[in-house]
Amino acid sequence: EVEKNPGPSGAVFRPFVEVWQRGQLMYSSTPRDATDASDTVPAYTLADTSMGFEMDLLVAGDLLLRVRHWHRTGKKESVLRVSFNTAFISDGVLHLGRHELDGACGDPRCPDDLFLDMIF
Repeated sequence: EVEKNPGPSGAVFRPFVEVWQRGQLMYSSTPRDATDASDTVPAYTLADTSMGFEMDLLVAGDLLLRVRHWHRTGKKESVLRVSFNTAFISDGVLHLGRHELDGACGDPRCPDDLFLDMIF
């Protein structure tokens, strides 16, 4: 479900990122005690062609990265996720297309040219 924006650019997306390792949340781009997305999560529209998250995080081993959407109602929904091991990262960059991102490949909200770049 995509939120509607009264503006001409269409849907609103309030993404936040989580990084998990060994079942533990290692990083979230939202404060743990946040209860309102409007104060902590930037909103994007269909007119926005990219978004970025800077994480100063030292990681190694098996990781799960989740991109979630925070609805205005407070509901949090996973949009895409990917599991990987950092030992297989070459040249410090992991580039993944839509078809390699769990949840995104069958989601009509995710455009065909969607990709995720992780820079280590």
